[in-house]
Order: sequence, then structure tokens, then C-alpha cells
Amino acid sequence: MGLVLVEDLEVFAYHGHFKEEQLVGRNFVVNLMVDTDFSKAVATDELDGTVDYSALCRIIHEQMAIPSKLLEHVGGRILAKIKEEFSGSVLFAELKIAKINTPLPGKIGAVSIVMREEF
Repeated sequence: MGLVLVEDLEVFAYHGHFKEEQLVGRNFVVNLMVDTDFSKAVATDELDGTVDYSALCRIIHEQMAIPSKLLEHVGGRILAKIKEEFSGSVLFAELKIAKINTPLPGKIGAVSIVMREEF
């Protein structure tokens, strides 16, 4: 068993409950962890023996490009696409999406959601 991590992937997107967020956009930071079996990759030194992190990044970029009001909605789409593309390879995933510079009073570095799912 092992973990594949995508850490601190910065994405500019148009997510938010307020109309101005959907028009202006903002930066988000995405972190993803997937649990998989590395035994085939260890034995063969071939990419098909693990989860390709470039494919995980592609999924994140594709789903983040679709505007949503809620980060939970975006996160659900990302996890569903991972489940679809890596059925049988990914056993568990944890996804964190952080919205940077939120339109809230006070100094806040980010607000985030974390979603976990067993496949």
C-alpha cells in the first residue's frame, strides 16, 4: 500500500456563493491524497502499476474549471471522476480545497473544505 499526493496545486477559478466571486474569480489551493497498492509499480517500474499523478492533476484542473457555488460540489465532482477513472486502483481519497482571500471581514488566510471517500 502507499499514498500518492498532489500538494499545493494552485488553480484560478470562479467558485463562490456570491455573484462577484463567480465573475471576478480567485485563487484556490488543492491538496489530494489517494491510497493505492504500489506492489506492481515496485516490481515492474512501470507507470501502470501506480496512480499517475499527472492524471490526478488533469482531473483537478478540469473540474475546477467548471464554476460552482460551493466547494463541496466541486470536490464531489473531483472525487467522482477519480473513482470513475481509477476504479480498482484507488482505495481511498482525501481532498482539500482552500479558497484564498475570501470576501469576509478580518484577516483570513483561507477557508477550506476536506472530503474523504472510500472507493
